[in-house]
Amino acid sequence: MVAERPARPAAPDQGEGAGGGFGAGTAWHGQGERPERPVLVVEFLDPALAPLLPGLAGLVAQTGSPLSHLAVLAREHRVPTAVGVADATTRFPAGTPLAVDGGTGAVTVPGVPHPSSAPTATRQEPAA
Repeated sequence: MVAERPARPAAPDQGEGAGGGFGAGTAWHGQGERPERPVLVVEFLDPALAPLLPGLAGLVAQTGSPLSHLAVLAREHRVPTAVGVADATTRFPAGTPLAVDGGTGAVTVPGVPHPSSAPTATRQEPAA
């Protein structure tokens, strides 16, 4: 028997969880002043970013794998990590409040409703 990899999530703010639990803080792209609870948002998981891991509230990457070197190190530091989050660096500019679920790969902006949770209009047909 061969294990199958789960299908990629359909939601644009959903990546693949790489572990570390749940964290919330402020988006930071690794440049400029580091916020108090930084969520590092990057294009790819570069091992050169390892010194930034201590103290991160989360890590979000546009590409990468839960088995990449930096994702493994992030788990060791218990940093909630989501990989494969489409257009993360564009969608989450520095200073954006973020919540990261390292189990599911969900990355959300607190206080902003998820598109799939928006109410949908229903049309009622007259009874016959």
